[in-house]
Amino acid sequence: PTGEDMIESTSVFGGIKKNILSKNFRGGEVVNVLGGTELNLSQADIQGTVVLEVTQIFGGTKIIVPQHWDVKPEMAAVF
Repeated sequence: PTGEDMIESTSVFGGIKKNILSKNFRGGEVVNVLGGTELNLSQADIQGTVVLEVTQIFGGTKIIVPQHWDVKPEMAAVF
């Protein structure tokens, strides 16, 4: 578990699992190249708008958020 307010995560040919416990999560960046990331934000709190930028090249990301969060995904996909 991590109490980080910002996340920067890079996965290349591997996997990352993080439980975020921050009480003021502000977003960050996740990059996956032939790998994957699972972020569990179910115990995190936010103040206002949060931006989490995710880049995937032959990889995947699973993001778990509390039910009351309003998520507005903006995506672009190639292949």
